Amino acid sequence: MLSKREVVYVKDEGNRKIVGIKDIGTPLEGMSQEQFDRLSTTEYVITDDSWYIDVIGKTGNMMKEMMEAAGEMEEAELFKNIDIRVDAGESRNPVFPNVMSPGESCEFDPVKIKVKIAFFSVTCEIRYEMYECIGTESLTVPAGTFETYIVEQQVFVKQKSLLGGDKQREYERTWYAPGIGEVKTQSLDKNGIMVEETVLNVITRGVEHRQ
Repeated sequence: MLSKREVVYVKDEGNRKIVGIKDIGTPLEGMSQEQFDRLSTTEYVITDDSWYIDVIGKTGNMMKEMMEAAGEMEEAELFKNIDIRVDAGESRNPVFPNVMSPGESCEFDPVKIKVKIAFFSVTCEIRYEMYECIGTESLTVPAGTFETYIVEQQVFVKQKSLLGGDKQREYERTWYAPGIGEVKTQSLDKNGIMVEETVLNVITRGVEHRQ
């Protein structure tokens, strides 16, 4: 199955840039295209030496969008104007370095998020069990040839609500090029076998994106 992602905006905020990357697709039944676009867009915050994704904010926004979409469906009055609160306590978004050397690794505190939705709550814990640079490679993809460093990561995700719970480990191997970002990413199963791959297809330079 082939899917596509693209940069939809870049905001320059002086000492940092906000880059929005959207998954291109068709909304589910009962969801507007505008809601789908917001849900499928991930914001990257990039500085001179680091980058991060607002995991905490995205989790809360995703829950709100899902409730709003459900509220617009027939016979779903229960979900309209529902109160949603996100509590992350002292959790902070993991901040990743822009450049790593072979053998270098990072450690992050777990991210714990509790989303209270009126009559029930959902808790989510994200724990990075490994984030390590395993080597470098000159890599050729459709967008060109790049000098990259390779990072392997293992993330444990646990969710719990009144309806039950779920636990899973996610494995990824990513090729990063300094000044470019992700050139190739592979999602792996627990045996290290690739199950999904994303590659950089094209870079458009000199085009200003606005939200």
